Amino acid sequence: MQNRTDIDLKGVPQTLLLPLIGRAKLSQEKYSPIKDEKAIELVNTLNYDFEKLLTIAIVKQTSLIFMARAYQFDEAIKTYLKKYPDAVIVNLGCGLDTTFHRIDNGHLTWVDIDFPNVMDLRERLLPPTQRQIYIKSSVLDYSWMDKVKSLGTNFFFFAGGLFMYFTNDQVKSLFTTMANQFPNANLIFDNIPLRKLKSANVMLQKSGMKDALLQWSIADGKKLEEWSPKIKLSYQYGLFKNIKGKYPFPLTHQLWMYYTDFLDKSEIVHLKFG
Repeated sequence: MQNRTDIDLKGVPQTLLLPLIGRAKLSQEKYSPIKDEKAIELVNTLNYDFEKLLTIAIVKQTSLIFMARAYQFDEAIKTYLKKYPDAVIVNLGCGLDTTFHRIDNGHLTWVDIDFPNVMDLRERLLPPTQRQIYIKSSVLDYSWMDKVKSLGTNFFFFAGGLFMYFTNDQVKSLFTTMANQFPNANLIFDNIPLRKLKSANVMLQKSGMKDALLQWSIADGKKLEEWSPKIKLSYQYGLFKNIKGKYPFPLTHQLWMYYTDFLDKSEIVHLKFG
């Protein structure tokens, strides 16, 4: 048996394991709209007790959430690439995300940004290709923006499970700065309702991630437009839009997805910078 790669992550960086195992687990189901072979490969490479996460945190519903987020981001990026095939796609707080390996069109420039220790791990497990740039930086250290601006003219940013760890002031500062630095760029991210933050934090604590707690949520994406005249809401929609009813999920999954979209209000938010 080959040697597995050890992980030594604390706090927020440790949470990168949750979507990874969630995508890997659901990708092996015949009804999944995404097949993330790279995620499965990574799980089999890492020396980590994923069974503990599967028992405590990654129940079927959690895997569905991570699958849906990946699907929505994939579709949004692919739509953008049809118009701008040589665009710069920027993954904020990338962790061990594998979106590049699912949607690369052979022309884009890809940027992954995360803490230095996370990027060190990523370099070992997912060495960058010629069109991938790895930036070792906190997203809140805005020096990365100058590096990214030098790479092209059409920018699409996405962030999965990131902004909810920030304070409102941090999110506001980041969004307004990006709007000023990247006119006409797009930003897509996921959002969970404020009332769900508490239960999500309980799950993180049970998973041994007590130093990584969620704190930010936005009830109405239109409110973000009040932060700057350069921030415009393109759309805000349910996490399972175009998934429920389209793929052959078991009935219990279908019902839960309808509940989540219409009552729970976990959503995808897409902004355009003016």
